[in-house]
Amino acid sequence: MNQAERKYLFVKIAVIIVLFAVMVNLSTTLSAQRMKFVSINMDRPMVMQIFSEMIGELRTILASYIFITIDMYHHERSETESWAKDKTTLPLHRIVTLLDPHFEQSYDFGAYHLAVNLKQYRQAIAFLQEGLQYNPKSFKLNFTMGDIYYFRKEYGMAEKYYLRAYKNGDSVVDKSNILRRMYWCERYLKNYEQARVYLELMKQLNPGLAAYQRFSKELDDLKTGATTEDKIKAEFKRQSLEHEAKSNSHEAEHEHEHNDSEIEMEHTHGPGCGHKH
Repeated sequence: MNQAERKYLFVKIAVIIVLFAVMVNLSTTLSAQRMKFVSINMDRPMVMQIFSEMIGELRTILASYIFITIDMYHHERSETESWAKDKTTLPLHRIVTLLDPHFEQSYDFGAYHLAVNLKQYRQAIAFLQEGLQYNPKSFKLNFTMGDIYYFRKEYGMAEKYYLRAYKNGDSVVDKSNILRRMYWCERYLKNYEQARVYLELMKQLNPGLAAYQRFSKELDDLKTGATTEDKIKAEFKRQSLEHEAKSNSHEAEHEHEHNDSEIEMEHTHGPGCGHKH
C-alpha cells in the first residue's frame, strides 16, 4: 500500500465517521421534534429505547468496519515495510473503543503496539485500564496487561493480572500459558516454593511437559544457592548456539531435504517471544 492509497484509506474512514456523527445528531434532533406525533400506544421511553438500540448497532458495525480496515492495513504494510514504529493506527483504535467500549481487540492490539513496539508503557497501561473497566473479565486484556508489567520487570503486578486471566481462561492452552508466566514471575521474585506450585499445576495440565525435570532441578539449585539465574541463562545461550550450529551444518549437508521437526528449546526465560498479535 503506497502513500496515496494509505491517505485515501484513512480519508474514507474519516468521512464515514463524520457522516455517522451527523446522522446521530440529526436523528436525535428529529426524534425530539417529532415525539409529539408518536402514537399514544407507543410511549416516549419505548421510542427512545428502540432508537438507542438502533444507534448502538450502528456504532458496533462502524467499530467492526474500522477494526477490519486497521487489520488489513497492518497485514499489507507488514509485507512491504516495517510497521513497528508506525503510529498511524493508534487514533483509529481509539475511535473503535469510543464507538464500542466492549471491542476488546482494539484495546488489546493498541496497548500491545504502544508497549512492545513504541515502548510507551504508561499509555499502554492506561489504555488497558480503561478497557478493563468495561471488560473486567476479559482474558486477553488481563493477559496483555500482565505481559506489559512483565516487560517492565514488575513481576508482582504482572502476576496479579495473570491470575485474573487464569480465572477467565477457557482452554488448556490458555491456562498453560498463564501458569508458565506465573512460574517465571515467582521464580524471578525468588519465591521458589510458589514457583513450584505453578510448575506442578503445569504438569497436571500437560503430563508430558518435556521441561518439567529441568525446571524442577533448576528450582532446587536456585533454592540451595548451587546456581544463579545468570549462570542458567549463560548455559542456555551456549546450548542454543551449539544447537544452531549443528542445525546449520545439517542443512548444508542436506540442502535438498526440508526438516519440519526442528527441536524447539523449551527453556524460555519469561513469557516467551511469541505473542498473539
